[in-house]
Amino acid sequence: MPLISTIGRRSWKVRATFAAIYFVLAVGAISMVYPLLLMLSGSAKSETDFAWAGPVPQYLWDDGILWMKYIESKYALLPYAEAALRHPIGSWRTLRPPVVSSQERELAERFRTFRDTFDWPREWYSLGHTQADRLVAKNAREFKKAAERAFHGDIAAYSRAAGIAYPSFSNVGPPMVPFAERRFSFPSDASYQIYYDLKARSPRSDWVIVDVDGQFYRNYLTPVWATIESYNKAHGTRFSSYSQVTLATVAPASGQERKDWEEYVRNDLSLVFIRFDPSQARMFRRFLQARYPDVAQLNIAWGMTYGAFDQVPLPQGLPENKRAQVDLSDFVKDAAACPAELLRIEGPRQAFERYVTGESSEVASGRRLSDRASGTGALPLPIEAVDWKDFQQQKGALRWEFLTRNYRTVWDYIAGHGNGIRNTFIFCALLVITNLIVNPLAAYALSRYRPPSAYKILLFCMATMAFPAEVTMIPSFLLLKQMSLLNTFWALVLPGAANGFSIFLLKGFFDSLPQELYEAADIDGAGEWTKFWLITMNLSKPILAVLALGAFTAAYSEFMMALVIVPDPNMWTLMVWLYQLQATSHPSVVYASLVIAAVPTMVIFLLCQNLIMRGIVVPVEK
Repeated sequence: MPLISTIGRRSWKVRATFAAIYFVLAVGAISMVYPLLLMLSGSAKSETDFAWAGPVPQYLWDDGILWMKYIESKYALLPYAEAALRHPIGSWRTLRPPVVSSQERELAERFRTFRDTFDWPREWYSLGHTQADRLVAKNAREFKKAAERAFHGDIAAYSRAAGIAYPSFSNVGPPMVPFAERRFSFPSDASYQIYYDLKARSPRSDWVIVDVDGQFYRNYLTPVWATIESYNKAHGTRFSSYSQVTLATVAPASGQERKDWEEYVRNDLSLVFIRFDPSQARMFRRFLQARYPDVAQLNIAWGMTYGAFDQVPLPQGLPENKRAQVDLSDFVKDAAACPAELLRIEGPRQAFERYVTGESSEVASGRRLSDRASGTGALPLPIEAVDWKDFQQQKGALRWEFLTRNYRTVWDYIAGHGNGIRNTFIFCALLVITNLIVNPLAAYALSRYRPPSAYKILLFCMATMAFPAEVTMIPSFLLLKQMSLLNTFWALVLPGAANGFSIFLLKGFFDSLPQELYEAADIDGAGEWTKFWLITMNLSKPILAVLALGAFTAAYSEFMMALVIVPDPNMWTLMVWLYQLQATSHPSVVYASLVIAAVPTMVIFLLCQNLIMRGIVVPVEK
């Protein structure tokens, strides 16, 4: 019994020891895998959720965070989102899903039907998902592709047409389109034409409707009246939130509301949304006569051929001619020349009101004119409720988009710099081949012939490891420059053709090979090259695989030396291009680029692992 008890205690201790060992190994494995999971998770995030560290992105199961990312992606900038949703946001991370009442839900459905059937002027809506996270959003990527197709991959031609010098199509992005601002004149150059075509064929759920009431709230009301309470006090109203405040279609009769209306419409609102009473065209003509000495000067400025000022019409909306835009804007600003009663607002809300009531433009305009004193007749656009409905119907697609868009951006960037892939492949292949020829030959000579200075040579080779690459960079650059090798593959390969540690490692391995094989080869009359190739190299495949993997890793990850000695962008390797991308990208895109960059090394390791496993324990390292 005592013997059995002793054996049992020892067995328990052994099991406990093994359990402790496995526990430590498991913790070690987790400590290695967890940072990798954090990087993978971070590579699929954006500014909204990047600060929330975790091994898995939370938006994959949390609709609240997915809603934040959707609004950030669609509107890109907080002011644009606040104008659309009609309430302050402050930060994307504080945004919460809306609580939509049954009445708002019904109105949203009607607006969605209106949105999908109405013939929209191009000035009434912009395209969402174009600017978020530095051009990684889906329509920003589509714009790049459309621009590249339109100019057949000629970035120089596109740069000339757009008036901006782009290094490649990877840097091309949609133009900024503040449609509701007075200064925006709807250009028609190449980039804007591509943008207009893209938004016209995009899904209407991607559209950003220009809500004039929202712009009025964000750009005028909140800067002047910070809270709804201060607004109510100044205007004698009882609104519970700014979402109930609208910009009247015509000028209010009097009071602070009329002052706000005139201040905003005359100075800030885009001419696209302003209409005039055609019967008062004579007032506009008198304004032009005071500005131009004769109609000939007007024709030169406007690019027209009017015979007299009486032939000049009062524009409705935004004129195409830039000088005519300036004249019309100045006319609107001049209260003496342009009475407020001459002006009327025409935008998406007014069109939606007519759709809901079934009234014609003239009847609806007259009804609002008669109801303006009591404040009835205004129907705020249910933008937030519509966005929520659109969001609910595409949650799966949104999760996939957010999960992959950073990787798509990096891949598009790499594909756009295809010479980087080619240069990297050539550089890696040349360096691996050179290392597998130069280092084995040097080690073979030291191992087979054993010169008296062999150990001094090995000491010299090992001494090269004491100096970091940065120390030898300047001498190498000067030497390569004197040899006229800059901007060539030789400049990349020659500095790393021989490696001191590789020679030392190979010599030790070659010394461990059976000498009887070489003696038998000598008896058979084999030459030195035959012995080197058929015996030494054939038996050294495991250690050669290790050296090849090291050479590939060194070449593939080379950045600083490749940038210094190869200043020509046409000769840059992939790592240099990825650095250029990382310098102007969000950290999540940087993470995605690191993940993609690690794939080739992992593939090479998997291909070489069988050989490497057989050569892990080499005689010299026993």
